[in-house]
Amino acid sequence: MLEVYLGFLLISLIIAVSQQKFLTMNFRWLMWSLVVTCIVEGIGYYHLRMIKNSNFIYHFYQPVEYTLVALFYINTLDRTLVRKVIRASIPVFVIFCLLNSLFFQSIHSPNSNCFMVEAVLLIAWSGFYFYELFNSNTEERIWSIPDFWVCTGVLFFYAGTFFLMGLLNYLYKVDMGLAKKLYVINHILNILLYSLYAVGFICKARQTKSSL
Repeated sequence: MLEVYLGFLLISLIIAVSQQKFLTMNFRWLMWSLVVTCIVEGIGYYHLRMIKNSNFIYHFYQPVEYTLVALFYINTLDRTLVRKVIRASIPVFVIFCLLNSLFFQSIHSPNSNCFMVEAVLLIAWSGFYFYELFNSNTEERIWSIPDFWVCTGVLFFYAGTFFLMGLLNYLYKVDMGLAKKLYVINHILNILLYSLYAVGFICKARQTKSSL
């Protein structure tokens, strides 16, 4: 299942890069998040096969991922106050990740604390997006709006994995076999996330082309 997930991630990145000239700033930040994710997952896949522990990579990856996805929301949402809050959350989250790695969760163990905080934040920003969308006067069909697909993917992925990652942190200590089996759920949710990202990139490119 890991290989399938990585395949969907790569397809989403290829679609994003191929449509790069038609992407607005928010989708360019999202594209860079895919670039970083592909690099990290590639390194992680190698380490997992060769030395069996790739957790340290994700301690560095988590703050970078959040920063890039947060920049997507900063350039997507309309409310100035919410954008300011998201911008302020970036350095706060980076500091939190650093403290977590130094004092709470070793870089050789999963950084589930950071993941769960990131999940709460991105679920909140997605919630603000849907609030703005349903209170807007847009006459576009909802499935033709690029941001809708991305925010839907983020909402489903992080809502679905929030409790899973907290559980896995415990299971890694008491039952590694079961933890690895349950981690398949994370791969399935990743497939959904990057599939919806791909749809968002395609919709954004079509939207830009039609406006030109």
